[in-house]
Amino acid sequence: MKMFLLLLLFSASLLGGCSQSEEEGTVIFAASSLYETLENMRGSIEQYTGKAVTVHYGSSTQLLHQVKQGAQFDVFLSASPYDMEEMTDGGYTDASSVRTFIKNDLVLVTGDRETPEHPEIFLKQKGIGFLALGELNRVPLGVYTKKYLESEDVKTAADTTRVYGKDAFQVFRYVRVKQADAGIVYGSDARRTSYPHTPLESGVDIHYQLGVSHGAGEEARDTADWMMSPEAMDMFREGGFLPAGEEKVVWRNGGRR
Repeated sequence: MKMFLLLLLFSASLLGGCSQSEEEGTVIFAASSLYETLENMRGSIEQYTGKAVTVHYGSSTQLLHQVKQGAQFDVFLSASPYDMEEMTDGGYTDASSVRTFIKNDLVLVTGDRETPEHPEIFLKQKGIGFLALGELNRVPLGVYTKKYLESEDVKTAADTTRVYGKDAFQVFRYVRVKQADAGIVYGSDARRTSYPHTPLESGVDIHYQLGVSHGAGEEARDTADWMMSPEAMDMFREGGFLPAGEEKVVWRNGGRR
């Protein structure tokens, strides 16, 4: 039931972002993998800035397209440095405001099956069934997943059916509601929900960046500053992310090591 309610709220936020008009307070465009963490942060941000906060979620690439089509925002939180670079090159975000604030990684989730010790072998075997992935070449999770599959020379078996999600939220949901038998998702999603998973030694750096819109008010810059605060970093850790300034660690089921 909780997952169904979260999906309804998340879908509503996506629809709201598609027809963005000028709103009161601070408008944040955020990668979908940040959904639950940002919802928990909303009250703290509002208390710090003294302004109401509205958040619209989607893949970073989807949100970039919305901005290009005229959607208004104050703060942009991207799971892809490439999308942020395009935001800056296009004059949508102030280059001086762009900062890397958290990191993530890729993991394999296998539903009701035991988590495999060697995920690259598991992904090549027959009998997986439906494998959930982010849309390759279209959304950040899919881009990172493609890099992993190519770096490990993973070619899924002929009887494996790939199911593509438009963002990280949807890919993880496919596995959780058993519409897919396995999936490659962000580690933050699995850790936040204590979902069994196996880390992928992908060698792919997943850095999240924030940027402030040109002409945004002081409250937008205050919001970006709060995102870098120790309080925010504690909440990001609780959400399964790693603050950008911390050393890289290897994640295992049940914690870090």
